[in-house]
Amino acid sequence: MKQRRTFPPEFKAQVVLEVLSGTKETNSQGNPEQTRIAELERVVGRLTLQLEIAKKASSFLTNLQNGGGK
Repeated sequence: MKQRRTFPPEFKAQVVLEVLSGTKETNSQGNPEQTRIAELERVVGRLTLQLEIAKKASSFLTNLQNGGGK
């Protein structure tokens, strides 16, 4: 069985901070189509997360309006 790679927490935190701050861009000098695809995948991921949050908020508010499930 193939052994999985492990990374220290400091490295993981650094990578997350780079991605969130926008300093780390993939394929910046590579194929423009691949860069565009990666950008669109990030947008889809962000929109999916926002949709899930909106669904949960809507469900929560509906429960409050209906008497808190009583």
